Amino acid sequence: MNNKSKYYLICFALVIITTLTISVKIVIAFGPGIHLVGTDIEPGVYRTTGEITYFARLSGLTGEFSDIIANEGSPQPPVLVEIKPTDVAFESIGTGQWTKIDDSYQPEPTTFFSGGWWLVGTDIIPGLYRIEDKVNYLARLSGLGAEFQDIIANDVPPNGPVVVEIKANDLAFHSETDGIWSLVDESYSPQVRSTIGDGYWIVNIDILPGVYHTEGDVLYYARLSGFGNEFQDIISNAILTSGSTYIEILENDVGFFTEGGAQWSRLETDLKASLLPGILLLLDE
Repeated sequence: MNNKSKYYLICFALVIITTLTISVKIVIAFGPGIHLVGTDIEPGVYRTTGEITYFARLSGLTGEFSDIIANEGSPQPPVLVEIKPTDVAFESIGTGQWTKIDDSYQPEPTTFFSGGWWLVGTDIIPGLYRIEDKVNYLARLSGLGAEFQDIIANDVPPNGPVVVEIKANDLAFHSETDGIWSLVDESYSPQVRSTIGDGYWIVNIDILPGVYHTEGDVLYYARLSGFGNEFQDIISNAILTSGSTYIEILENDVGFFTEGGAQWSRLETDLKASLLPGILLLLDE
């Protein structure tokens, strides 16, 4: 082969390589399938409002369980996920189309929202939220990688009202429910209850402080200093109580939580005042 032929062969090869390079375009919107990160799709935070039956961040393509970094099955939309630069691929099953969130995503933050994933400060305003409908799951999130370490606090609440504080430094909030969360503000002024069942109750708004009594079996109850669903929010608690049970809810308690089906009733008389004559009598003896 002469030099001229070699020259044309090299030029032809370069044209083929250039054509192949141009034809492979990294996208910021995609649908179902397995997509290579950095080759097919860009890393970043993606959102979909469509139906997703399964998604997974992958560290490999062998099809083995060990390839799964994190996954979710049948999540309620809208769904958010962070696809990281170190991920090898991302798998999505369902008709939903994923779109990368960039500076153009600027919704008006709302104080009413449904289940799904929501960015705090972008989609929803932080604050104290309440819902009457059944909530199958809720989580305050520090990340969107769908990993356990992204969870600040989570809960699988019982039937009854649910109250949660979504904090300003939370990245996102996730819940699975058919109901609507609404911000607890000055417009929330329910009739104060003297009898309560399962759920979260706001002291001095839903219920008055005082001594409450139940004859029913209680799976769990807690006096709360906050609604963040964190361990530090628990002032005192008890599990698996049966028979006659009393609990005093103090004026500076923020909330009270109970589950197990028991009905609690507030005593109309001051328990301490009713016991005082007997105490004085014992002291006289």
